[in-house]
Amino acid sequence: MVAWCTKPGHGTRLIPRNALHGIQFMRTPDYVQVIGFLDQTKINIQEGDWGGEMDPHGADL
Repeated sequence: MVAWCTKPGHGTRLIPRNALHGIQFMRTPDYVQVIGFLDQTKINIQEGDWGGEMDPHGADL
């Protein structure tokens, strides 16, 4: 798994310019939510790969 950031300096990869579109940020005392569209081909994810779960057991405890 690779972490991507919008700002350099966190030891992660920088999201390329024009990869994010229509971004909205919402900040509360408990969390930050980011909503938008990502051109995933710009961060080395194949077009048409819509992801999946990294944890095969999901939210099962």
